[in-house]
Amino acid sequence: MDKQNGWNEYSRLVLNELETLSTGIAGINKEIQEIRQELVALKTKEDKVEEIASWKKRIDEVASPTQLKEMKDGLAELNLQKESIDSLNSWKNKIDEISSPTQLGKLNSEVSELKAFKIKAITIFSVVQFLMALAVAWSKVFN
Repeated sequence: MDKQNGWNEYSRLVLNELETLSTGIAGINKEIQEIRQELVALKTKEDKVEEIASWKKRIDEVASPTQLKEMKDGLAELNLQKESIDSLNSWKNKIDEISSPTQLGKLNSEVSELKAFKIKAITIFSVVQFLMALAVAWSKVFN
């Protein structure tokens, strides 16, 4: 019976060690699975990096970074000019709602004629005033 009792105890120890080894192997398998997932993630990232490097190489063949910056600056300047043109077009449309360009030209010529008339009227008035003052002075001198 002593043999069997020793054998039972030995088999329990072996079973216990096997369970410990099984747990360890399961843990190692889990870690291997995690490492595989990380490898897949790294491979995906590596593929993306290669894709970006390839894209950059193709872009550099088309235009250099300085050329791209110059184009961007030129585009910004063109956008400012477009905004200025849009603003002027808006102003023109508002003016056209008030009066047409031909009406503005006619109005401008009429204003010029009125200015010329004003200058002539002031000149004539001044001459008449001067003659009146001369006449009054003449009458006082000879009276």
